[in-house]
Amino acid sequence: AIIARTVLTPKLQRLNLSKCNLTSKSHVHPLTPVVGGSSGIGCNGGCDCRTFEGTNAYKHCADCDLDFCSTCCMSQCPMIDLAESLERLPHLVSLKLSECSFQGGRMGPVRSHLDIDGYQVLGEALARHPNIRELDLSK
Repeated sequence: AIIARTVLTPKLQRLNLSKCNLTSKSHVHPLTPVVGGSSGIGCNGGCDCRTFEGTNAYKHCADCDLDFCSTCCMSQCPMIDLAESLERLPHLVSLKLSECSFQGGRMGPVRSHLDIDGYQVLGEALARHPNIRELDLSK
């Protein structure tokens, strides 16, 4: 959601995603759709939604015992989303991604460690960007 909002700020010059937990529907294990369940279920994805409200429709990983809200399940690859947002932000001069997690949820791995395409697309977009002078990729 944070990355998608960049479409509203084309003149943005600084973007700080440090310590963000970005995830997507690309989970390490198969996800099972669940309808109903407990009203106290929280999302283990990157949206930081602590409890589901409304429909209580979500997806569950039996191997990890993790639950993911519909927003996290519908989101695309976060690296590709970030790469696309860089094209919409021609005035960006500073991008901070320190301690940014593209693969981990609050409770452990969320995305597959075999996904290299997203990282390649993001790297290419960073290399093409004409104005980024400050790039923080520190741990």
